[in-house]
Parts: sequence; C-alpha cells; structure tokens
Amino acid sequence: MGIRPEPGILVDHVGKLRVDTFCVGFHRHDLWEVVYYTAGSGRVVIGDETVPFEAGDVFVIPPDLYHSDSSEKGFQDVFFTFHHFDLPLVTYSRVHDAQSGIILQLLLHLHDTFQLKPHNWVNVVNSTFRLFEQTFLSQLGTTPGNPFVDRIVNRIAANLCDSDFRLEEAIAELHLNGNYFRDLFREETGMTPLQLLSRKRIEHAQQLLLSQHLTRYTIKEISRLSGFTDPYYFSRTFRKWTGVPPSRWAP
Repeated sequence: MGIRPEPGILVDHVGKLRVDTFCVGFHRHDLWEVVYYTAGSGRVVIGDETVPFEAGDVFVIPPDLYHSDSSEKGFQDVFFTFHHFDLPLVTYSRVHDAQSGIILQLLLHLHDTFQLKPHNWVNVVNSTFRLFEQTFLSQLGTTPGNPFVDRIVNRIAANLCDSDFRLEEAIAELHLNGNYFRDLFREETGMTPLQLLSRKRIEHAQQLLLSQHLTRYTIKEISRLSGFTDPYYFSRTFRKWTGVPPSRWAP
C-alpha cells in the first residue's frame, strides 16, 4: 500500500473479497478508498457514524478516516485505494448503483485489468478509474427520474470512452417516438441526449488533461480515451464547450 506499482498510475491497490466475510476491523488509509458491496448486508462504522449497507452500495471514504464493516450473515465486496478524488469530501459519501450495474461493471473491469496487467494496462486502469469517478459524482444527490431518460443517461455514462457507441441505436431500443423522447430528455436534463454525451465526454477529457502530468497522454490519446475517433473533431468540440482548445485548457 502507498507505493505505486507503476509510474503514472492513479490507483494504488485493488482487491476483492470472494468469500463471505463477517468483520473487517477498524483501519485507515493514507489514500482514498472505494468499497462496493457485491453481496450481503451489514453495518459500516465510519468515524463516529454507523450506517447500514446492502449489495449495490458504493462508499467513497477520504484518507485518514477510521472505518470498519461487519455482517451477521457475511458480505463480499470489491475495493480499491487511489490518490485523488474530484470532490472535497471530509467524510464518506455513498450511492447505490444503478439497476444496470454500471459502477460494478467498471470496478470489475478495473480489478481484472489491474491484476492481469495486459498490454497498455496502466492507461486502461486510469481511464476506467476516471470513468468511475465521473459516474459516481453524477449519481450523488440525484433523485429517481423518468426510467427512459435514466436508461439513456446510464448508457451515456457507460459508453463515454467507446467511439463505437451509437446514441441513436440506444434511443431506438426504447421504442418511443424520437422527437417525443428528445423533448422528454431535454425537460429532465436541460439538454438533448447528444449534447449530454458531448458534455460528458468533454468533462472526461478535462479530467484526463488534469492528470496529464502523471499519464503523459498526448492530446490525440486523450481524444481517443474520450470517445472521439477524430482528434480534429475532438478539438473543435472541446473548444465549443470550453472556449479554448485542449492544449490551452486549465481549470
């Protein structure tokens, strides 16, 4: 723990409890920690607070905060520690994964890539972590909305980095009138589905630019990791949303 296994990687350690566990005693980390409970239910003690958990709950715990978890019938989880989170939390934060299980899919992919270390694994881990980060932040404080809108929002979050993702095909799967759905989507989110996809991809690119001093990604690589096949189109879209080209962007 605490020593990066590879230069430039954002994630420090990844693990998985594969068998029923009944108690993990009080401990703390110098780094941030994410815990996703994949099975079972129980209680988490974080600082002075005791909160229940169930399968599908995702906790983000800041550094130096003592915590423990316990369950009478046992639980399983996926967890990892990392160096930075795009939210100034002083205590824990929690969301419940969407019905699609998008956060679990991301964490399992991150876990397997980190453990198996295939070609280009550091870039894949970093990109997957950033996508988890933005997906988690997007679910904080949200209330249930229209299920059709939620479905497309989740599909967008799950496919930010996939240049083969076809938004029109995802919308067609809803079997709703296209114009009706776009009006419904705009009413709930304030923008069209395409606008939301573009905005989320640019926000993801901004996160990659923030970590460029660690990852050494080029603008072309950031374009690809943000779901764009054409770096020139990426630059035009980035300028449209931020007012400056990627090479000149700063928070």
